[in-house]
Amino acid sequence: MKYQKAKWLRLIVVILILAATFSCIDPFNPQVQGFQSLLVVDALVTDANESYYCRLSRTIEKDRDTPERVTGAIVLIEDDLGNMHAFNEISSGVYKSDSLSFRGEPGRSYTLHIITPEGREYESDPAVMLQVPDIDSLYFGKDRQLDNDDGQFHEGIRIYFDSEKPVDGKYLRWTYEEWWKTHVPFPPLWTFIDEYNIIRVLEPGNVICWRNNRSDEIITASSDADLSTSYEKKPLLFIASDKADRLMVKYYIKVRQYSITNGEYEFREQMKQINTAGGDIFDRQPFQIVSNIHNRGNPHEQVLGYFQVSAVSEASMYVTRQQVDSLNLRQFDYACEMLWARPNMDFPGKPLNPVSFTTMHNIIIKEGYVFFDYSLDADGNLGYLIFVPDFCSDCTVTGNPDKPDFWDDTK
Repeated sequence: MKYQKAKWLRLIVVILILAATFSCIDPFNPQVQGFQSLLVVDALVTDANESYYCRLSRTIEKDRDTPERVTGAIVLIEDDLGNMHAFNEISSGVYKSDSLSFRGEPGRSYTLHIITPEGREYESDPAVMLQVPDIDSLYFGKDRQLDNDDGQFHEGIRIYFDSEKPVDGKYLRWTYEEWWKTHVPFPPLWTFIDEYNIIRVLEPGNVICWRNNRSDEIITASSDADLSTSYEKKPLLFIASDKADRLMVKYYIKVRQYSITNGEYEFREQMKQINTAGGDIFDRQPFQIVSNIHNRGNPHEQVLGYFQVSAVSEASMYVTRQQVDSLNLRQFDYACEMLWARPNMDFPGKPLNPVSFTTMHNIIIKEGYVFFDYSLDADGNLGYLIFVPDFCSDCTVTGNPDKPDFWDDTK
């Protein structure tokens, strides 16, 4: 019974941290006796000409805004020739390599070394960097998919790619990052100073922004799944045109393809099983997720996470509004319902005492609206102030007004 209880306890702790780190679902944080603070490692080394990162944290017993970061640690990468490469801490718990002095090479093996401020030494198993095939093409087509939220089929575009299968390994992993350009549907027409001074807006600000999203799903494949020598029209991502604003102006996606070892493939498949297990943490038999990182002084201590070593190839593409329109897809509805307000009517945040137009304006703005327009009555006096939800008039509510460095409006 003690052994079985310990296995359940380990499962609860593993689910807690993996749900917080690798899933978009809010973590379930049960109160358990005998809680242990476990080291969590997220480290990746590739052959890309860029800096690599190692993130260190610890499991948490209670639901908090931020996890406990491990600061002041020593993080080193050792290659199979005995060369050591140090990572410098750039923010709390985040360690970064120097891209000018260290770059991974396919065919070489690498070992992660960590020394915590308490003097505990952790070491990964040596991991070989396998060659990765190029992504031959990246493209999209019209498709439809059942939405689990509303039980309805929605049309949109599906992203596909073609790629050869790996030669010196069997497993691949994919991630993607998305950016899309947005344009608010109701740029403000007027600036409200007070009820006697309403000024025309000649050049509205915060009209165009960009939004960004990184994939959080686990996408892996084994070349043993079929006998073909390549992946052809392999689906990666579906975007419903009427469920989000991704396709309203211009969309960009960059896909990365990684070669991974059998150990990392098994690790991610186990994480996938836990993340898709459902709401009941007891709906499957407990099992230990095996990391390739160990405490050198205490081999029985469990470490969460995996030291990833992989060559990488990537491909990217833009999807324009004209291309989307040619597919006759349903457009996204911003749901920008206008609010017509005057002091003697009900309005969001209305106080008990009578107020002026100016006071009413200030109250409604604090309720998450933007002043858009106004109307006059038959006598030429101020009749209504017209507002829209802030996200319909100010793109910075949901996006960033700074254009990404790579963005190309000519494509």
